[in-house]
Amino acid sequence: LVTDMADASAPITLRELNLDGGYSDSRKVENAVYLALQSWVDGDRSDVEERLTAHNPCDRVYVPSDLDPEENSSFISWDIVGVSLSNLSEEPEMVTVIGSYRSAVYATPEHFYLSNYFFEKESTGIYLFDLDPSKASVTPRSNAIVSGTIVNQFSMDETNGVFRIVSTRAAGWTADDPVLETRNYLTTFRANDGSLTRLG
Repeated sequence: LVTDMADASAPITLRELNLDGGYSDSRKVENAVYLALQSWVDGDRSDVEERLTAHNPCDRVYVPSDLDPEENSSFISWDIVGVSLSNLSEEPEMVTVIGSYRSAVYATPEHFYLSNYFFEKESTGIYLFDLDPSKASVTPRSNAIVSGTIVNQFSMDETNGVFRIVSTRAAGWTADDPVLETRNYLTTFRANDGSLTRLG
């Protein structure tokens, strides 16, 4: 619901949107609101592709290149939805990515970041989207991965074109690949060219 609160004693509903998926988080950037919604997708490779392309045109679906459908028969899909507050008659902008359950969101005036924790790999995936708040548009740009898990959105930051993320891998999480001591990581990436190139 988009509500006019100019008169707090008599709020007015300006628009109602019904969107698929469960609400996770959102950010307001200028006159646009960006929401992260998650849905469950299961089945074989063809089922997954059919469901994703039916949900969005093919060029709006972004799947990480290292996703292995043979090892994963079900996925969490995320819709990043942009809603314009300056033109309420516009239909929402939407893009879909494949991810996992545990998530956090961080945003700047130009970028939207979605992090997902992948239990099998004990790592956190980072998705970078370009924003244009004047149109409430969202465009997928790149993805990266770091070891371990993050605490929350305050584990992420972008300053002067550099994205920084702090993650932790705890001792003894995996029997097949034992970690003898807890390790904390600060990882930096180039963000201002949309590449998420690892810096250090």
